[in-house]
Amino acid sequence: MDMLYNKSLDKVENEAKSWGCSYIKRYYRNIGGGVLLFFKNGYALDIVLHDGSYGNESLLFELAIGIHEDCKVTKMCYSGPEVTHILPMYDSVIGYVDFEELEDYANKVRQLPSRY
Repeated sequence: MDMLYNKSLDKVENEAKSWGCSYIKRYYRNIGGGVLLFFKNGYALDIVLHDGSYGNESLLFELAIGIHEDCKVTKMCYSGPEVTHILPMYDSVIGYVDFEELEDYANKVRQLPSRY
């Protein structure tokens, strides 16, 4: 399964620049991994696929919105008022996201007002 996780995350990493992110950071864990997308407006999108993520059994992604300063995440699973139209009510992560939906979420995060 690890190889399939990596292939799916490779696809995210390869497409991320076209989604308007300014910096991409790939990371690995012993149960899978993730891709952090940083946007110029001060927000980040953490896209994960591992043994404990929501949707992993179907190779679907889990994501969370974060806040960053100079590409250093200062808060992950951010659910402030400016992102409530993106996140499900009372939730800080979104699971069971397919690849096409990732682009939509990335565009929504990219279009948030700047934090700077």
